[in-house]
Amino acid sequence: MKEYLIIENDVNSLSLKENFDFENDSDEIGFESVLNIINNKYCLSMLESERLYLLGFDFLNKPIGTILISAGDYEGTYLYKRNIALGTLLMGAKKIIIIHNHPGDNCEISENDHEASDRIKEVADLIGVKYEGSIIFCRSGWIDLDDEVLHEWRY
Repeated sequence: MKEYLIIENDVNSLSLKENFDFENDSDEIGFESVLNIINNKYCLSMLESERLYLLGFDFLNKPIGTILISAGDYEGTYLYKRNIALGTLLMGAKKIIIIHNHPGDNCEISENDHEASDRIKEVADLIGVKYEGSIIFCRSGWIDLDDEVLHEWRY
């Protein structure tokens, strides 16, 4: 799985720069393992400010990369629908998941989380990719917006 950076050359153009190869590039990697790799790489569960990442998958459901969409502060971050669309297309993803963190140990799902998820679904539908949902990281674990169950970190 690769990490990509979105490079803003100017207001009207974006490009992806490949930046990092994850060590575990196995075909047998499970979803929870992918989340642990991402958390270990970016330390999202420990950050004191919000970050929003796009996680892309290929047509075989294999993770192909991550893109940092936005970085905010303690109270939140911005959702850049344009960057989600462009990042998805440039990465060649067939399916996407959005991962963001809540600083501290606040894993509560907010109305803003649900509204953002709805806007991302609109973007995914528009560009013809499957949106699998949104995951929130916090210190004690991660929560899927769909099942709203806290899954504790397994190190």
